[in-house]
Amino acid sequence: WSVGWRLFQGVSSSVVWSVTAPPLIYSPGAARVVSYALPAALLGAGLLFTRKAKHFDTAFAALICVSILVSPITWSHYLILAAIPLAVMLRSLLCRECPCGLRLFAIATGLVLLVPRLQMERFASFFATNASAPGQSVTVPFAAGLLTLFPAAGVLALLFLIVRLDPVCGRALKS
Repeated sequence: WSVGWRLFQGVSSSVVWSVTAPPLIYSPGAARVVSYALPAALLGAGLLFTRKAKHFDTAFAALICVSILVSPITWSHYLILAAIPLAVMLRSLLCRECPCGLRLFAIATGLVLLVPRLQMERFASFFATNASAPGQSVTVPFAAGLLTLFPAAGVLALLFLIVRLDPVCGRALKS
């Protein structure tokens, strides 16, 4: 939901302490369209995958990832919900030989998911362009503001891995 707003209207919050960042291109109309179309497309793609998935476990794990990304209420506790897809991914990686690049991508995904959201905000604030009082928002360049999207990128990478590993484990997941 927030990608379109971040790209085309910037990031700001008057309610909680946060990082504020300018937009890449200012276009409120594009922000609205992208912010509604992207979650709908992700939900549609997730539902299509679950219809074609070979195993219930991978379909269920993929829908959990989709629900984390589509439902804003889950963003504050995404890591707890991502435990099931992580377990399915690890089981798929361990049951057979997978390409080395896919294993390295899985390790990088796990590391990204383990970084707390607040830590990413603190790291982004190192690039602040204004000095602010403690507890107030800081303004960072657009690129530094993208660091706060790492949890979403990690869940999206986890979804990619689950979809990619679905046919790998054939008989191992049935038992």
